[in-house]
Amino acid sequence: MTGGVIHDTQRRHALVVAAQCKSMNDLPMLREAACQMRDALLDVDIGDCSAGLPDGEALLYGQRTALEIETQVKAAIDYAAREGAALVLAILGHGFIPGRDSTLYLMAWDSVEDVRHKAVDIGRLLVEAADNPAVDGVIGIIDTCNAAGAQPQSSGLVTGSRGGQTRLSLLMASAVGQEAYDLSMSRELSGLLRAGLPDAGPRLSLYDVLTYLRTVMRKQDLISAAYDGDQSSGSLWLAHNRQKKVGALPLGSNGTAQLLEALKDLYPERTFAETWTADRLRDLRDDLDSMRFSQQR
Repeated sequence: MTGGVIHDTQRRHALVVAAQCKSMNDLPMLREAACQMRDALLDVDIGDCSAGLPDGEALLYGQRTALEIETQVKAAIDYAAREGAALVLAILGHGFIPGRDSTLYLMAWDSVEDVRHKAVDIGRLLVEAADNPAVDGVIGIIDTCNAAGAQPQSSGLVTGSRGGQTRLSLLMASAVGQEAYDLSMSRELSGLLRAGLPDAGPRLSLYDVLTYLRTVMRKQDLISAAYDGDQSSGSLWLAHNRQKKVGALPLGSNGTAQLLEALKDLYPERTFAETWTADRLRDLRDDLDSMRFSQQR
């Protein structure tokens, strides 16, 4: 039995939007956070997504105008529709809400705070994606200030082209009126997806990762929201759980770390596997027996 994860035929696309804004302070962690998120989502053993744009790109980074971001996100929606794919859309950067209106706007390179027409209405794009009859559900990861403002009005999800048979799940880094710090949710999330969760199932949902992230992030109110009116089978999921690989032993992260530490103390010159299966343990036993026999000769 191999150590790979179980894959299915559902097609999944991912696009990460990470915008700097010239009228706001620079976000020094933006590139790192965006690249980590993209790489985790595109990894076949983690996010299991294809690039969200038809040209093979999955990241919009840096000095992107509001028009360019909207155009590219709509291109990703159209591409997901043509392929019948689910769309994972991660939005990182500065975000504002105009006055008492809780609607979240992403600030692009040419945006000015509180000026709506120079920024990107995230909720509207999420509704356009989820309500597209050929898109197989949408996951939004929103890492901005005021991130909870990305939640669309319910009327946009319960009627529309699909007659309410839409699926949208959101993970948001902050409450309305609250700051998000150093893109910490995105960076913590990427690390979590790479490590997996010992107490979760073979696939990680947004609720799974939210529960864990709340234990390590105290400065921000992390929020999730989900609407599922789709009558077809299946559900939205974020990533394969790397701690539930086929053939993996239930050592858990602590047991694996302790085993690796003991082996490295005994054999500091060797490199050992990060995930242990029964076959790998048998190979290790035979290998160590051979080494002991050679040392006794």
